[in-house]
Amino acid sequence: MTQNVERRPEAGRSKESTAFTVLSVAGGVLAAICVVSGVAMLLLKAAGQHVIPLLSQIPLLLLPVAFILLIVALLVAVRRRRLG
Repeated sequence: MTQNVERRPEAGRSKESTAFTVLSVAGGVLAAICVVSGVAMLLLKAAGQHVIPLLSQIPLLLLPVAFILLIVALLVAVRRRRLG
């Protein structure tokens, strides 16, 4: 016979859960901005237009930051899973 165990949702989110969500969303948004900027730069170059330097610098600066944020989010998720 199986027992029906009801799971009650937590009243508040844990700090690790909030940190994971914030880091994941921030990393994803920055990565998306980098991809859009890079594609726009390539399309402008293909069309023979002048590309402003800021458009080429955005992926160079924000992509490593997005990568680091996603790595930290992964580490938070692993820590959360190991602790229970």
